[in-house]
Amino acid sequence: MRATLASQNVVIAANVFNPTVFNQTWLVQQKLVNAADVLPGIIITDAFSQVQTSKFTLLVLPQQLQFILTTTEGTAELVADTLGRLVDLVPHTPFLAAGVNFHWYVDPGEEGAPAASRRLFAADQRAVFKHFAGTDARFGAYMSCDVGGGVRLKLDIKPIVLHVQDGGTLDRMLFAFNFHRDVQGSDSIAAMRECFGSWSIFEARSREILADISEFQ
Repeated sequence: MRATLASQNVVIAANVFNPTVFNQTWLVQQKLVNAADVLPGIIITDAFSQVQTSKFTLLVLPQQLQFILTTTEGTAELVADTLGRLVDLVPHTPFLAAGVNFHWYVDPGEEGAPAASRRLFAADQRAVFKHFAGTDARFGAYMSCDVGGGVRLKLDIKPIVLHVQDGGTLDRMLFAFNFHRDVQGSDSIAAMRECFGSWSIFEARSREILADISEFQ
């Protein structure tokens, strides 16, 4: 089996964001983005704002900010620097939680998704599993544990079907890693900055877990 990184992002939850604040002019003035890096397609409304650059997309909703990486180079520094300075600039925002996320696609290879997912996740003779004895059955799992520093790892694994440009489909297993930290209180900004600064540690943890079952592409 072979693992491919599909997406990586940071999500910040708050009681309320004002999406209109996070416009191109403000982001450039605060040196969070370079004007030359901003791409067409900016959307600024009361309901949400979206600014795309050559390295990331910033999507702000009333209760959530998403920082979506579109580069794989220098991501740890980009996250720590950009988001660390961003939360410093809006200190009165009632922050709730921060999450660092890595989504991986795992190709089951010649074994196929039904057989591979059964081997990894099914307990054939127990409880509900007995109702999924057919060769077309697919399996997944949810797991969570504390990983230190107030962070909890939540791993959701499920079989998916990807639709490709030629009209075909690909069977994959999605491994969705979420490193979650609650950040309410007076030290919320410091807690988030610590979380952002752990990006490389979290990515390495996801790779460590995947290395037990797959190679990397």
